[in-house]
Amino acid sequence: MADPIIRRKLDLKEFFVAPGVQDMITAAICRKVGFEVVYGTGYWLTASAYGLPDAGIATYSQMLDRMATVVRSSTGAVIADADTGYGGLLNVHHTVRGYEFRRRHRDPAGRPGIP
Repeated sequence: MADPIIRRKLDLKEFFVAPGVQDMITAAICRKVGFEVVYGTGYWLTASAYGLPDAGIATYSQMLDRMATVVRSSTGAVIADADTGYGGLLNVHHTVRGYEFRRRHRDPAGRPGIP
């Protein structure tokens, strides 16, 4: 289920800014400043964690872990970069289910990992 913050803003045709976050510190700063939506960007999460550009080097499980940590560190909605889904249609399905599962079982507030 999509986060109601994003759905509400889209329905109202309301402009909103979703700053890209690369780690939990930037997620905390966005929370402190008052952003309702953040974007967990694959490029910056990979660069921050591993010192590498997002060139398909980070694995699905590494990105799932990083994104789950961003979701836990944020109070608003998180738009989650799931790259290309890590392969074909079955991989995309697996990726979406993994992000959803992580959200349901790791995020006490129940915020979506994938909107």
